[in-house]
Amino acid sequence: MDIIIERIANGEDVTAMLEVWKQVFERELGIVLPQDNASNNTSHWLARLELSREPVGTLSVVDTSNQHQLHDSLGLGFDRESRVARFTHLAVLKSYRGKNIPLALMLEAHRSLIIPGQFDNTWLLFDVEKAANSFLSRQLRS
Repeated sequence: MDIIIERIANGEDVTAMLEVWKQVFERELGIVLPQDNASNNTSHWLARLELSREPVGTLSVVDTSNQHQLHDSLGLGFDRESRVARFTHLAVLKSYRGKNIPLALMLEAHRSLIIPGQFDNTWLLFDVEKAANSFLSRQLRS
């Protein structure tokens, strides 16, 4: 099973992203996301199965550089002059979890947005009960 990661580029991609959101956030977690999250000044990525092009995961990246009150409220402690981006709306369909798709999404966003955009810091809110044992946390500690 090969996965491709693509930056969302058209309405068909947005529709696919919204469907993943609906399955993961609404059906599994009971969280309804505002639809304007898909169209604001946020960059979005979509993980797809290479052969069928079936969407299996999403990631969004928001520039939070000037949101000092938010950073302070979370104890993030970034310098006021820093370029800061938040990884958010990380979602993978249940049957595709455990295949390192979140890491692939984050690496592609880092390669194609964070580095060229000269961001100094990135951050991601994560469920503390799951964080310690997650593959992503283990990789980041390495």
